[in-house]
Amino acid sequence: QCKDKTKKPCIVLLTMENFVRQTVCALYHIMTGGKNLRDCKTADEAIEEFKSHAFEFNIDDENSIEIVIKYKPVNSITTDYLYKLVEDLEDDGYECIAFLHDYVKRILPTLRTGDPYQDLGNVVNDFKTFATLKDIPFITASQLNREAAKLIDEGRNANRNDLIKKLGRSNIGESSRIDENLDGTFIITPEFSTDGKKYMGIKNTKHRYEIFTNKVSIYQPYINPDSIAFVEDVFETKPAYRESLMRDNEEIRASFGDIERASINKSVQSMSRLAGSMMR
Repeated sequence: QCKDKTKKPCIVLLTMENFVRQTVCALYHIMTGGKNLRDCKTADEAIEEFKSHAFEFNIDDENSIEIVIKYKPVNSITTDYLYKLVEDLEDDGYECIAFLHDYVKRILPTLRTGDPYQDLGNVVNDFKTFATLKDIPFITASQLNREAAKLIDEGRNANRNDLIKKLGRSNIGESSRIDENLDGTFIITPEFSTDGKKYMGIKNTKHRYEIFTNKVSIYQPYINPDSIAFVEDVFETKPAYRESLMRDNEEIRASFGDIERASINKSVQSMSRLAGSMMR
């Protein structure tokens, strides 16, 4: 619900990575469960496909939310542009209820020092100030560092599982300057189970707000290995995610090594209990 009842709600996506048409193609693929926009013969056909999945802005529907996608080239704007963008939308009758930005290293801070490391911290500070003043969630992205990339690549090559659980805030690129002013930090990376299914590993490594679960990492399945769309489980009787991609003792040992030495007194039963606990 908008704070200003005369406005209509909108979500803003400011992309400095992909063009608007590429983003729309991605949204089409996700909303239709894997179809390609290029297969539509006309624009009207594509629009009707969006409408059939309830992905349209209906000005007469009080629950309808507009999505505004803007593209700007890398380093072409400073964080001041965030205010101009949402205030221009306010003049057009829209209120921004959430802001997504792709991604942190492609925009300039209002106060530039000439030091890339300090400037990156200033960008995150500007994001935090913007989110606070506008009272909206602001979501951006950053790359992981080389150590994390090496761990993920080596793990995949060795067919290891649950790699996301080995990553932490120290694996964020330029970690201290980015992480220190964020209210929440999530690490994401795709992983595959031994049966070839693709999952997005998601790990919450920091939060300054109350959460209502003890789970800090989950694996949300993709609809298929070649897709960028996840399995949707909203309003389902149970969630689609898994807490671990490992199913048996061999997978546990492959990923984590010999956790417990086998002995005459503790052999099969011990490893079986461990595997059962990991799967739960």
